[in-house]
Amino acid sequence: MSELSQGWATTRIGELTSKIGSGATPRGGAKAYKLSGTPLLRSLNIHFDGVRDKGIAFIDEEQAAKLDNVQVETADVLLNITGASIGRVAIAPERYEGARVNQHVAIIRTVDGVEPSFLSRYLASPDAQARILEENYGVTRQALTKGMIEDFPVYLPPLPEQRRIVAKLDRLSARSAAARDLLARTTKLATRAKQAILAHAFQGGLVDGSSIVVTSVPPRDELIRLRDERRTAEGLRKKGKNRSVPISSAVLPDVPGTWQWLTFDDCSWDMTVGHVGPMKDRYVEDGIPFLRSLNVKPNAISSRDIRYIDTDFDEELRKSRLLPGDLVVVRTGEPGVAAVIDENLGLCNCSDLVISRLCQFIDPHFAAYYMNSNFARHTSSAMQVGVAQRHFNVGAMSVMPVPLPPIEEQVEIVRRIEAAFARIDRMTEEASRAAHLLDRLDERLLAKAFRGKLVPQDPDDEPAEALLTRIREARAAAPKAERGRRKKIDAE
Repeated sequence: MSELSQGWATTRIGELTSKIGSGATPRGGAKAYKLSGTPLLRSLNIHFDGVRDKGIAFIDEEQAAKLDNVQVETADVLLNITGASIGRVAIAPERYEGARVNQHVAIIRTVDGVEPSFLSRYLASPDAQARILEENYGVTRQALTKGMIEDFPVYLPPLPEQRRIVAKLDRLSARSAAARDLLARTTKLATRAKQAILAHAFQGGLVDGSSIVVTSVPPRDELIRLRDERRTAEGLRKKGKNRSVPISSAVLPDVPGTWQWLTFDDCSWDMTVGHVGPMKDRYVEDGIPFLRSLNVKPNAISSRDIRYIDTDFDEELRKSRLLPGDLVVVRTGEPGVAAVIDENLGLCNCSDLVISRLCQFIDPHFAAYYMNSNFARHTSSAMQVGVAQRHFNVGAMSVMPVPLPPIEEQVEIVRRIEAAFARIDRMTEEASRAAHLLDRLDERLLAKAFRGKLVPQDPDDEPAEALLTRIREARAAAPKAERGRRKKIDAE
């Protein structure tokens, strides 16, 4: 800041505080923590929006006694001084009176005439945060020392203006927090809206069959004949009897009279599973894409963390090669999640996925959207096996019920689902952009506040320089504290 506002003064944190200090971690680290006792505040608890209770550690009386020199008092400024969260700052709430801090958190206690919340907000401002990142040292470990904190420059306004700034920022922050809460609900509401659309779609409510030209769905026997002809044409041997037990308790919702309930075995000319077995040392840097469960998202294939195999291994795994239009369903991890293999993906292979190659009378995207609906997910969940890790296997997929409208209606249903989902996605993207703009707005408000441009100034306020003079005089007149040996705590 090139010019100070009227009545402001330049100083440093060391002149405005009666204490700056950090603690230690008990010997043994996390193993030494207790289920109850004295709270030990760590960097994971200190956030810009306050001290968070999640992950609070506790130490016993003996451990706490060794950290008596870093007892937290209400309204202390708590600053993260190491690691990736360096610079996060918050005010100690009353509920943590008497807590201790470890070596990653510094207690900064202000003197009379300096509002703790003002200093905390000041340290959270963009200019101060930029300086903190410049001040830290070390190539692999970021850290602020006590000396760095003491020498940290502060632009100090008169005390009444400090209070006006804090009050204004509190009001604006409350509004931002309320707006963030509303925006955060958007994702949950979007998920619920999508599921409502799917429920409506697969009960025949999304498309009026009379509004489009459709052919009727052939009888099940005719569909089975078409499926078997395709199996024969592909040279597949006759499938053995499915040994999985169908869900007799499943209550299938009513569907329009032109629809019928089938199973995925009825609709698939082939159904198999991706490679199941060890993959150690089988991956290569570049080659044929090899999809795993983590690459299958609802109605989409993710290329994130994709692996590759060589052509020889792909030849060994010919049965699990993926073709455009194949429906792939996750077996483990998130069992039942489904997507369609896009023709743009090219030649690829997979592991631990159920692969369903569908007949022409069922649209694969219709099938994928159905599998990702709440009804299908609940049904598939009841069909999973395993104790330590749940599996959705080929047998379960074979007897999985699926509603089948005429193919023309399936295509129209998919089109309308995709259009509705696109509108919802645009809304969530706008909410995300709005949340990002709120972050930028908060930063600009802080920057404006500490340039003296957020609240009106009062010429009758005592100048900050006079306040600093009194603080210095009080410090000079105070008796010198006797230096004792600092209590040690075994650190690790």
